Amino acid sequence: MKLKLHEKELNVFSVSFGQIEDLIKAVKLDELEFGNREELKISLIQSFPNTIQDVLPIVLEMFGLEDDDLKNVKIDSLADTVSLILYFALNELSKCFTNNNQKKGSNDAPFFDLLFEVQLSLCEQFPSLNPIELRHEKAKEIFLLIQRLNKSRNESKNKNVSEEHVENDVIRRPARDDSWF
Repeated sequence: MKLKLHEKELNVFSVSFGQIEDLIKAVKLDELEFGNREELKISLIQSFPNTIQDVLPIVLEMFGLEDDDLKNVKIDSLADTVSLILYFALNELSKCFTNNNQKKGSNDAPFFDLLFEVQLSLCEQFPSLNPIELRHEKAKEIFLLIQRLNKSRNESKNKNVSEEHVENDVIRRPARDDSWF
């Protein structure tokens, strides 16, 4: 999926994990009220007066634009682009967390914390990775890796449960004597 902003195109799948994190933090996604992409776009437009100064540098970096290039960009097209990127990230993130997204002893976990949990989970599983390196990787690859890791963990857990079940079903009795031999 390609996004166009001021005659420059961006493949959504090439957005880095760090840029997604920065964008979620810049737009204060946890404070926005939305249920679908259109509502997200409307919420972004309403919040831009307070967040635009944080959002623009990230968008400029993503598209490789200069400050002058944004002079002719309309707020609607900027909001549309940002909403598509965020909606992609939220969709991928939801695939990573199939359980409930609550932390123990708290309300819903902020999106920013969920992204950090993804990083920690990957770094625990693969000790050669660190959160700084993960920020530079493509977000799509990080989400795909965590989804595969979760699937592997679930399959392993299910396998262990089924093996325990088989062992518990076996009834062993001591032999009374060895006369049968």
